[in-house]
Amino acid sequence: MILVEPEVCWTQVGGALWWRRWSAPRYAAHVWMVLPWLAIPLTDLIIDDGLGDTLDDWDAGRFTWAGETLDVEWLSPRESRELVATEFGR
Repeated sequence: MILVEPEVCWTQVGGALWWRRWSAPRYAAHVWMVLPWLAIPLTDLIIDDGLGDTLDDWDAGRFTWAGETLDVEWLSPRESRELVATEFGR
């Protein structure tokens, strides 16, 4: 099972206190995984450069990690919430 949460992050590039300056936003996917061949759950963060290709793979029904490619089956919002609570404790 895989849980994907979108994230947006910025980096402080200058300033202090109330006059801080921030970088352009960076887009990411935070991925929580419970994979059949691993003994423990793990997480990964996919940022900007790799994100476009990864999203294309997910749209095509593929998830690749550590050389393994799995078929993707998207769940309904209700099913997703139930699995998040039972499998990921979130």
